[in-house]
Parts: sequence; C-alpha cells; structure tokens
Amino acid sequence: MTDSNEFLNNALKRYEAAFDIEKPYEFHGRLFCAYARLSASSEKYVLVKSATLWRTESFEHVFFEKLKTLDGSKLDDIHLLMVDYMEPELVREGKKYPGEDHMETFLSYVAVCENKVSPEIAAKIKSFKFVKNYLFTFRGRCEAHLIVADLEEKKIYTNRYAGNMSAMYEEILNRNL
Repeated sequence: MTDSNEFLNNALKRYEAAFDIEKPYEFHGRLFCAYARLSASSEKYVLVKSATLWRTESFEHVFFEKLKTLDGSKLDDIHLLMVDYMEPELVREGKKYPGEDHMETFLSYVAVCENKVSPEIAAKIKSFKFVKNYLFTFRGRCEAHLIVADLEEKKIYTNRYAGNMSAMYEEILNRNL
C-alpha cells in the first residue's frame, strides 16, 4: 500500500515549481500537512506600462490533509471551512468583494485517505460544490476543488470542478505503486 507521506511528498513536488509551500500550516486552529499558494497576474498595455489596457489576477490555495477515513461529517466540515473561513479571508481578504483586478480563485482541498472511501462518500465528493461570483463576475469568481486520494483502493475522487486535476493525482498515485 502507498504511504500517505510518500504520496504527499510526490504531490508537493508537482507544486513546488510554481507555488509557495508551507509545511506544516495552521489555519483557524487546524493543522494541515501543507499549504500551497499561487498568485498569477497578467496585463496588456500600449507602448508603456503606465498605459495599461487591462490587468487580471488569479490565485489558487491548496490545503493538504492526511486522514484515516473520510465520512460525511468531515465533508461537511470541509465545506464549512471553505465557506466560513477560506473564501472570506483568502479571496476577499475580509472585504465585501475581491480586488478590482481579481479574475478567479481556486480553493483546493486535498485529502489523503489511508482507508477505503465508501460509495456513498464517493458520490458526495462528486457532488461537492462551492462557487461564488462577485458582482456578476465583474470582480471574478471563486471555485472549490475537492480531491480525495484513496490509498487503499488506489483511486482518486474529485468534485466536478476539480475533474481536470484527476489525471495528475492518478499519475502521482500510480507512480507510488
């Protein structure tokens, strides 16, 4: 069986080139194995930078946690963490709306589970949703990504919004076989 530490280390290696990583990381009294943050901006200007036509900022915050098992109450806890703390603090920074140039923020939660994920929980992972638009998307949007690595069954489960990340995590999981 793949070790959770080995899986986590290999996952963090994928992030370290573009993300700032802190290990361990405490957020609202909870200790996470790791936290990865990406901040990217893009702009278009004419001749000189002072004549900026447009500018956008995108962010991703990834929280990593090792678990023995994942149950419904833990999924509810993850959802509350995103809605009550991650979104207001990491996206809006305590303000009513994100900054003027904000385009998108992804709040990602990676759970590395040592034990099998039940079919009921797998269905809840797939339907996990948190999306928020700011001023009809004029100030961007926020989207939650949930990724669960089932080390016992050697499977990756994601919600709909994190589906494009599934292949990367499956590769990390299969690399450890």
